[in-house]
Amino acid sequence: TADWGPEGLEQRIGDAWRRFRDSSDAWLNVKRDAGEEAIERVYREVLEGRARPDEGHVLSMWD
Repeated sequence: TADWGPEGLEQRIGDAWRRFRDSSDAWLNVKRDAGEEAIERVYREVLEGRARPDEGHVLSMWD
């Protein structure tokens, strides 16, 4: 990565992220929720092994 420099690294990371994002549209369901109860619910689902592999969570502490 030293040969790429900061800009080259940033470019490669961005390219990889775009490829992932484009390919995940078909299988990844993004769920958005807010508040303490939602965060605790999702956290417990993950801890207990009940989290779905096709769901990604975007959580906020604020309602």
